[in-house]
This record gives sequence, C-alpha cells and structure tokens, in this order.
Amino acid sequence: MRAPALAAAAALALSLLAAVPAAPAAAYGGWREMLQPGNARPCRYEDSRLCVWDARHRGNGRGHSFAADRRGRVHPISHRTAHRALHG
Repeated sequence: MRAPALAAAAALALSLLAAVPAAPAAAYGGWREMLQPGNARPCRYEDSRLCVWDARHRGNGRGHSFAADRRGRVHPISHRTAHRALHG
C-alpha cells in the first residue's frame, strides 16, 4: 500500500473510532470500579451481568445486595454501597 493511501486509511479509522461513544469505566475495569457513582447500572434481573442489585429496592425488597461482574460472578455488597453506587 502506498504511503498516501495508508495515511488516508489511518485517518478514516481514527475518525470512526472518535465517533464511537466511550463505554463506562466498569466495562474495562474490575467489578469494584462499577461501584463508583456514574459507572453502576442496576441489574434488570438477579442473574444479570455487569450491574448492581440493590436488594432493598428491587425484587421483593428482601435478600442481599450484590455487584455482578462480566462473568456473572456475584460479589456481596452492603445495601448502603449498592444504593450509593446507583443513586450517588
């Protein structure tokens, strides 16, 4: 490939990458980064991934709050931590 064509291809690739919105920090880091306000998203279901389950405010209001990582592993957290992660 010639140098001008290579430069044009690189410029196109960079412009496409700039148009893609950044993923939240939780998508790149471990589950603890997900607990920072602004990074956490609520679990839709108890078996969801990359989310925080606030047991007091979800489901039947009983149980234990947790953070679920990208593999679906559950990490127990306090209600206070879950609430703070989801609502600041």
